[in-house]
Amino acid sequence: MRKNICTIFLLFIFGTTVWSQPLQDNKKYLKAYFSYAKFYSPEYGPYIETYLTVIGNTLEYKNIGKGKKQGEVEITTVIKEKDSIINFKKYKVLSPIYADSAHEFKNFIDVQRLSVPDGKYDLYLEIRDVNSLNQPFTYTEPLTVDFDKDSVNISDIELIEKFYKTTEKTVYTKHGYDIFPYQSTFYPDVVDDFLFYFEIYNTTTFFKDEPFLVNYYLSDYNSLKKMDGYFKFKRKNPEDVIVIIDKFNIEKLPSGNYYFNVDIVNKENQIVAHKHILIQRLNPEYDITTDNLENVDVTGTFVDKIT
Repeated sequence: MRKNICTIFLLFIFGTTVWSQPLQDNKKYLKAYFSYAKFYSPEYGPYIETYLTVIGNTLEYKNIGKGKKQGEVEITTVIKEKDSIINFKKYKVLSPIYADSAHEFKNFIDVQRLSVPDGKYDLYLEIRDVNSLNQPFTYTEPLTVDFDKDSVNISDIELIEKFYKTTEKTVYTKHGYDIFPYQSTFYPDVVDDFLFYFEIYNTTTFFKDEPFLVNYYLSDYNSLKKMDGYFKFKRKNPEDVIVIIDKFNIEKLPSGNYYFNVDIVNKENQIVAHKHILIQRLNPEYDITTDNLENVDVTGTFVDKIT
């Protein structure tokens, strides 16, 4: 999607919004990656978690004294329902501090959470380089939040770069983990692991005291067949919020488009909830022809898996 060829390019690349400006002079133009995921809190209700990665080398840096300099961005997020503002947040984020002589700058990530009740809205985002005279970037997209209280619900699937057990609570902390988002659905051959996080809700209402299965797997985009070696399951008992954080090693996954799928399965082996996300893999070393590709369906029965 091209907004104005002389000023701003706004692109959608593999599910992530990218801001950049053409380098027509010697000025720096801010570049950032934005995405979000929808979650639910039994205590506070639905909310969205926003992820913004700022490309450090595209910021202007200001002298802050003692031979140091720092960049700064101002971010405005507005959730609107027609003319009504449902939630609003305006804040500034500082880059790491560098020596005045520095010429290379690290990317940095901002994570925010905004409460949003079920409904249909517009999500408006504005990002501005505080130390630059360039105009801020603005972006709007539709936002639908719908967590059915009478059904099992799965949050959005959050793709992650890395995670650790929490030792000190930060903005990255969620249910005992520090989680750092992966700002793309594209996986080049230098990436060996596919990491993900999602939550499951309403299992105490729906299943009562009965155990159930959480199946998650990769399937081929065209045939929808499950990929051999990329299937896992967990046997779970009902809880208010069930957290799944895991990974697949994709070092030998051939190039192609795939779905990452999540199924919630009851004791009758019926799928009662499903969520999926499209990912793309580039891995020429392990590419094979479709004539030789046999995707194996490894789905078993509920009884087989829990006995």
